[in-house]
Amino acid sequence: MKLYNKTKIPDEALTSLLEEAARAVGARYAQVIVWVSRGHSRNRGWVRKGSMIKNYSWMPRKDIWVMTDAAYMHLSLIKARPHSSHSFYSDLLQIAQDIYELALHEWAHIRDFQHKEVFVQHTGRNRLWKNRVHERRAVAMVRDVLDKPLSASTQETILNLVL
Repeated sequence: MKLYNKTKIPDEALTSLLEEAARAVGARYAQVIVWVSRGHSRNRGWVRKGSMIKNYSWMPRKDIWVMTDAAYMHLSLIKARPHSSHSFYSDLLQIAQDIYELALHEWAHIRDFQHKEVFVQHTGRNRLWKNRVHERRAVAMVRDVLDKPLSASTQETILNLVL
């Protein structure tokens, strides 16, 4: 897995969390490119199969193109605000668990790519997010993983993300 981490989270903690999530849903993470950045409102993610992305190095004329035939995942994580009056932004353990759930969901899509599952139903219209077949399959996969008790290594990985 090639990680482009544009956050202040240590690479080791993020890599171990992503690998643990990939193992939990049964995805292979060897050639996947993962780009992690900070968002504003909530955790978001998306996946592309076999794409070419631009690695922005924040310096003019230093950009390079990175190609993969496996998959490309982008995670946009919310900023933790420890002194906020909103409990959602200040509970660091809850934020780490949400990041783990988001990673599980996106790895479930990558697992679908790797197992050549059906992604599109050609009905002539775009369906709502909750009615798409691949989204229902990913949500069910995440639910199956979270219904089981988390292993000690997974709990340790989530705690390392908080610390």
